[in-house]
Amino acid sequence: MFAVSDRGMPWWLAGLWGVVGGLIGLGIAALMRYGKHPPRPLPWAIAWRHAVVLAVAAGGATAVAELLGLQYGFWVAVTMLVALRPAPEERGALVVPRVVGTLLGAVLAALVVLLLPADLVLVAAIGFLVALAAYAMSGNYFLQTLFLTPMLLLFVSHGDDPGATVELTLVRVLFTAIGAVLVVLLVWLMARWDERAGLVGAATGDDG
Repeated sequence: MFAVSDRGMPWWLAGLWGVVGGLIGLGIAALMRYGKHPPRPLPWAIAWRHAVVLAVAAGGATAVAELLGLQYGFWVAVTMLVALRPAPEERGALVVPRVVGTLLGAVLAALVVLLLPADLVLVAAIGFLVALAAYAMSGNYFLQTLFLTPMLLLFVSHGDDPGATVELTLVRVLFTAIGAVLVVLLVWLMARWDERAGLVGAATGDDG
């Protein structure tokens, strides 16, 4: 997905930076978890099913966006990656804060662009990045999403005119809403799948 939002880089260089960023992210996540009690792992069947469903859904959404020439259509897949969680008890609970946080964050980004001088827009984006990291470590998903949205919008649109940034905000909200609808559908389908396979109790730690 980073390769299709490359900001002018060749696809292979954008993909390489995506791999590097992923490795750095894994390192930071490992440091944040250092010394903490590891979470109880999901049953293999549920974890594997989540990986396959998410890969097919996000990959399919990205492919459709590319085929239709939707410049920011990959945000549908971004919403799926963030909102569709592997643990069954977390799936539905995170859709609402993801959508509401994104909408409020988009409004916040638009206000920054309209009210602040151009020289301070990037400073505001860095401030949102710091807040995002803080709330990610605290586990507050709503505020994490709230600050993620303006941070992304302001970094991606830095250097554009305010009108283009506002348009980008509206487009992202639209694609995020589409992604949220698809996530709700996937949550429902995976819940039915888990019930049929008898994996609901295993996922919640019920040995029965």
